[in-house]
Amino acid sequence: MIEDDDETEEIPNGPVVLIDTFLPKPGRREEFLRLQVAETQRLRHEAARYGWRGNRIYRSHDGEAVVVVTAFDSVQGKTEWARSETFAEHLRRLDPLLEHSLSRACEPVAGTGELDVEASPRTATAQASEQLRLS
Repeated sequence: MIEDDDETEEIPNGPVVLIDTFLPKPGRREEFLRLQVAETQRLRHEAARYGWRGNRIYRSHDGEAVVVVTAFDSVQGKTEWARSETFAEHLRRLDPLLEHSLSRACEPVAGTGELDVEASPRTATAQASEQLRLS
C-alpha cells in the first residue's frame, strides 16, 4: 500500500525533497531494494525530464524499513511526474512487495556538511548496481 500525504497546494513551487519510508512485507526487504535500484536505473532519464535531480536509497539498521530520499527542481515537476503513467506503473511494480509506505514532500531549509555517503560494497544496492553493469 503506497500513500502520498502531500498537500502540494500549500508547498511553495521551489526545489522539493521527498522522504519516502517503505515497510516491505516480511522477508521481502532485499527483493524490494533490488527492485527499487533497478527501477531507479530504468526510470532516471524519463524522470529527469520532470526535474528529477536524483535519489538516495537507504536500509534501516533495524532490518525493517527502506528510506528513499528524492529531489526535484520544483513541486510542479514532482507533481507532474507523480501523475504520469510511467510513475503509476512503477508504483504497481513496488506495491506487491510492500506492507506500507509513507511519502512526505519537504522544503529545503538549511544544511551543513556532506551527506552523500557511499554504500558498503556488501549492500544490496551495490550488488544490484553491479548486476545491472554486468547485464
